[in-house]
Amino acid sequence: VIGQASNGREALNEISALSKDLHPYINLTEIEMPSMKGIEIREQIAAKYPVVNMIIMTTFSRDV
Repeated sequence: VIGQASNGREALNEISALSKDLHPYINLTEIEMPSMKGIEIREQIAAKYPVVNMIIMTTFSRDV
């Protein structure tokens, strides 16, 4: 674990603050978070850091 964040914006800031050699291999995120949804985080991370893999999960049980 090289970082953790409590919301989407904080996660992007944490990843941006890392050196280019220290980006995570995997970003594990919740789909429903304050300030930015997991899908939005995925899109921004994919655009800026294409080598970072994403796992998006949820603890909510509802039909989509």
